[in-house]
Amino acid sequence: MQIGGMGSAKPGSEPGQPSERFSDYMNGILADDGKQWRDAVAERAREVVAAQPDGSTIYWQIGNEVNADSYKENVSLYFDGDTQGLSIEDFTIQVYVEYFFAPTAQAFREAEADTGQDVAIALGSIAGISAQTEQDYLDNLLSYEIQGTFAPDLAGMHVAELTDLITLHYLGQAATPDDPARWYPTLETIHDK
Repeated sequence: MQIGGMGSAKPGSEPGQPSERFSDYMNGILADDGKQWRDAVAERAREVVAAQPDGSTIYWQIGNEVNADSYKENVSLYFDGDTQGLSIEDFTIQVYVEYFFAPTAQAFREAEADTGQDVAIALGSIAGISAQTEQDYLDNLLSYEIQGTFAPDLAGMHVAELTDLITLHYLGQAATPDDPARWYPTLETIHDK
């Protein structure tokens, strides 16, 4: 199951502007420090947990292609190019985690406490994972320490501590006709971390 929020990696329809969906989400988070989002996510998670069969696990994917260029473009445009001295990759990770991943994960923890059932988190997705730069992005994302900007209960935790599953896109693009299993060592490397 994928949860909305910042939206998928879609560019804005107006040149020089972030997507409307991205802006609406960010403005909503800023309006009340993420309370309405966390409350809505926790309520939805409680509803799904109540409806899920005993013994089953539903993974909630937080985001989609969060390393895509269009995602980075939305972040950069929303903040008027001010990356606070960070690379665009590191700033995108910070924004994704602080504004979307962490508030959503905190809401899931609230739903877990209320229901006594696990609410499993799928991180992602990470696009183009066959490229070393995207594997590095994933490593940096997993090791990111949450500041707790909009999820104070999670301050000091690392993204990896909250992640039950990682979703990857386009791993097979590394394959070639002469080496169709070329993607497999990449998957093993990621798994072994």
